[in-house]
Amino acid sequence: MADSIILFGGTFDPVHVAHIAIASRARSLVAAKEVLFMPTRQNPLKDSLAAPLENRIDMLNIATEHLPWAHIVPPSAERDPDYTITAIESLYRERNFTSPPYFLIGEDLIDTLPRWHRVQELLQMVHLIIVSRSNNEHISCPYPHVSLIIPLLDITSTSIRNDTQMAYHEQHLHPKVWEYIKRERLYC
Repeated sequence: MADSIILFGGTFDPVHVAHIAIASRARSLVAAKEVLFMPTRQNPLKDSLAAPLENRIDMLNIATEHLPWAHIVPPSAERDPDYTITAIESLYRERNFTSPPYFLIGEDLIDTLPRWHRVQELLQMVHLIIVSRSNNEHISCPYPHVSLIIPLLDITSTSIRNDTQMAYHEQHLHPKVWEYIKRERLYC
């Protein structure tokens, strides 16, 4: 497993300390050599985003600059819409994986998987790591997967964006990401 790679897709709008903790714990769980953060331009199953892609990539770079195992893979300009399967197919061509990579998703996405573009092909190409932030020790999922239970990480990008008082930003964001958000006037 030492050559294994984890793919961590998401909007990262904004990236927060739980994203980094999850990536780190998943890496330890499967002894992966690296985690590839894959920010999406626009999730086909979600409404519009608050921050432009360029800002979200900048924040990811800031949050991971001290992590030699973390790398950012921006979405390809040719992919429209931004489907996970096409991103992973591109990575297969570029990286010549020696074994299927792990694909990290939150437990909250399990019910949406049947709506994902070409999901059966996707599930043939990756090993799922499903993250639960609850205290529930059992993840109910109809697909083969590795479970990662990380209780007490009750932080979401949505809650950060919706915190108009910005009361919790400093404790949930990397300090340099927080400075970037203030400087760029994001989520105000």
